[in-house]
Amino acid sequence: MSHDGSMQAPLGGWQIAATASLGLLVLASAVTSTPLAFLKIATEVKNKQFHPGMLEFGMQDGMVNVVFNPKLESRIPVSAIERARKAEHDFATGQQVIPTKVAQ
Repeated sequence: MSHDGSMQAPLGGWQIAATASLGLLVLASAVTSTPLAFLKIATEVKNKQFHPGMLEFGMQDGMVNVVFNPKLESRIPVSAIERARKAEHDFATGQQVIPTKVAQ
């Protein structure tokens, strides 16, 4: 974890961050949509379908998207962006699953 509390994965001097703050060396960030989450919850409450508890949203819900750093995007090979977009699509559609537990 970095000094600002973000989770970052090193990539040969570059970083992929789990926050929306796109620093100079951050290629892309996983950006969350809080307004969409509130809208989903409000709609469930309005329709009397809300069940309180721990709520988790992600790519499959459309609440998390990958945003490339506009200052660096032109330096990223098109093939790398295409592979990243395919992976994002596969995660969002459930074709690829992100492990939730670390193997020991």
